[in-house]
Amino acid sequence: MRTIAFLALCVSAVLLVSVFVFPADAYTANNGQLSQGKLSENSPEIIQALKTHTISLAESQEARMNGVIRYIDCLDGGSVMELGWIREDYLTAASSIPLMETSAEINAARQDMQVKSVLFSDETANQIVRFGGDPDAMKAFINDSMQALDASSAKADTAHWLRLSDARLTVFDRSANDRNATLAALSEQGVDTAKAQEISNQINAERQELRLVLGHRGDETIKSENSRIKMLNLQFRSTIRECVARLAIQNQIAETNRR
Repeated sequence: MRTIAFLALCVSAVLLVSVFVFPADAYTANNGQLSQGKLSENSPEIIQALKTHTISLAESQEARMNGVIRYIDCLDGGSVMELGWIREDYLTAASSIPLMETSAEINAARQDMQVKSVLFSDETANQIVRFGGDPDAMKAFINDSMQALDASSAKADTAHWLRLSDARLTVFDRSANDRNATLAALSEQGVDTAKAQEISNQINAERQELRLVLGHRGDETIKSENSRIKMLNLQFRSTIRECVARLAIQNQIAETNRR
């Protein structure tokens, strides 16, 4: 029988993308490639090279995550809620990179992305063990997502949305849509989502402030606004977990009464 540890290794081999921290005095940009040089760690060449490399990794990792989520969603009983939230946190870090101006900021974001990749890998392994998934079957879904990324990259710039200055707002808007879908699904099943809806409304109200902050491109203000949204997201997710737990009890009681 496959253990969680074994499956975690299998999943990690597929999902984890190493995010190395480049020595600031060792690399510079040269026709889109990294080559030896001696530049300030915050020189435009270094910053652009770090941004290009990191966002390229993020685009590929998003495609992998999308493939995993599609596969887990196909499993009988599989839940993609937690995976979706981890992907959101990963993309929040990645989408802030175009606005960063120092190698320290970018490297901190890269490390955060790596942490989220590990969390995503661990949750995927748990889902596979719990619901009888197959890492080999999952690879096919991941490969499809990667091929779709390659195809879209060859046709249009839309595949590179993470490189745009408004990428952070794109992630914010996607998250709002996901929250609405979650709340609607729970409400349809008779769950009281009033508290979660209130928190979601508070998050939505942050959009205008986020837009203004992104326009100023100041790292400290961006970090501050991201932190404020993060705290609200944590409250929302905690409340949704409580709603899901109540729904599980409700369904269990209903099943018992039918026997």
